[in-house]
Amino acid sequence: MRNAMLLAMLALAALTPIAAAQASFITESSVLNDWLPIIFIAVTLSVTITAAYYLAGVILNSNRIKSNALNELAQAIGTAIVTVLIVCILAFAGSGTFSLVSLLSPSSMSTVCGQLASSSITMLNSNAAVSGVPTPTNTICGQISAISGGGASATQRLDYGLFATYVVLANVTNQAADNLNSMYIFEGWIGYLSQFTSHSGICTPVDCAIPGAPTEIDVEFSFKPLAGYGALSSITAPIEAEAGLTFYLMFVQLLVITLFLLAWPYFLAVGIVLRSTFFTRRIGGLLMAIGLTIVLLYPIMYLIEYSAFTSTSLTPIGGNVIPMMPLYEKLASGNTIVYGSNGINFFILPNARAVIDQYSCMPPVDPLTGQPNILLGEGLFAGSYLIPGVGLGTALINSVVGLVGKLPVTPLDLGGCSPDKAIDATLALTNMYGVVFVTGVVLPLLNVLIALATMTSISKLFGGDADILGLSKLI
Repeated sequence: MRNAMLLAMLALAALTPIAAAQASFITESSVLNDWLPIIFIAVTLSVTITAAYYLAGVILNSNRIKSNALNELAQAIGTAIVTVLIVCILAFAGSGTFSLVSLLSPSSMSTVCGQLASSSITMLNSNAAVSGVPTPTNTICGQISAISGGGASATQRLDYGLFATYVVLANVTNQAADNLNSMYIFEGWIGYLSQFTSHSGICTPVDCAIPGAPTEIDVEFSFKPLAGYGALSSITAPIEAEAGLTFYLMFVQLLVITLFLLAWPYFLAVGIVLRSTFFTRRIGGLLMAIGLTIVLLYPIMYLIEYSAFTSTSLTPIGGNVIPMMPLYEKLASGNTIVYGSNGINFFILPNARAVIDQYSCMPPVDPLTGQPNILLGEGLFAGSYLIPGVGLGTALINSVVGLVGKLPVTPLDLGGCSPDKAIDATLALTNMYGVVFVTGVVLPLLNVLIALATMTSISKLFGGDADILGLSKLI
């Protein structure tokens, strides 16, 4: 009986080169049929090692070695069962993720891809290419467009979770970048206003106005009517730091997801093969856990969060009134949806430009470029330094009004960005980024911790290492 089993093991071992040849046809993100060579390689490799182990026991006439070889045969059978289960899970999860919710349907994601076509960031632009090579966003949106046309393959269904997650995060990242740019313009504008200085002077005799002419009396007066605007930068600076951190974290996530799309099949394939041998079983189990977490858990977490947080009346956050801070979403048609002051959507960020415009604190728009231009704002109050005496009069008016305990009221035409509106705009941006912080910082960190904890548990289940990057104590 044992000799017959030994011959069967050796026969399977002889088929290993054929299995290795079949492995060359394995494509990235493959499922079911394409994974059969991997299953065959893993099982035959395990059986080959078991056969060699048992043969050594026969040659050495060692019952202990032969007993260990039989134990390894049980492991080989276990590897085959685990591998088949993984393939079934992938096939099922692919269909489940693909039809998770209507919000994440290929047609909805295609609409978001259409919005990304206007992104100023090359990597996030769905139509961009670098040196003739399409950007990741271009490639992924192309896949989603093909899927929305009907007839998605098993491979596309399995990868759709990562596709949709990428598009959702790319959209939020693009909005975060636009918001950061708008706040830099806002800070530059109020900083420019805070430095505006009007000069007035009285001198005698009459020819004292000529540079270099002798003067008998020379009184110079300068006035910064908007010097207080400079204090707002102490508030906007940390907001911009948070906005920058949000953008960078999201951008890193996009890079990671791009690598995930390419790497997860190899994590699984190599893990399955390595798990088939007793001296690489622990690292094999770990690689299998990483692959499954990448393709299943990580995107599903984001997709569930997207479904949960895409709401116009989310309580309790959505129930808190944020005065004059509506949420805007630009559609592919060019139309804009305004959700209202109570609408909070963690994956469609409040528009910083719209908030600043609401308080009239964005510099004038250059008609040639269509973009705000700080230098054009100088014309709004040119009279304060071109007309003699206006600067001095402005100082007196502000001094008198300031005596009654109110904010100074300047007659300067600032395009509507009066001191009280500048303060309100700054506070509205502060409120807005309290919400953005959840999407840009809190959720990603929670998702990473959940993913690491899941990797640890799955790795233990597969007999792999449980300490990932030394973080086992943390999670």
